[in-house]
Amino acid sequence: MKHTVEVMISEQEVKTRIAELGRQITEDYRDSGSDMVLVGLLRGSFMFMADLCRTIEGAA
Repeated sequence: MKHTVEVMISEQEVKTRIAELGRQITEDYRDSGSDMVLVGLLRGSFMFMADLCRTIEGAA
């Protein structure tokens, strides 16, 4: 049986959404005075978390 892979969400849509999430997180935590901890729980989340971390201002 031959399997086909269909793209459901384009790479650009993912990048755009990650940037939106990063901006929102930056806004929500900008003046909180709290340390931010980001934890990726799913196997394979490393690349997503790295991309997200790069979009959050003040994330080290």
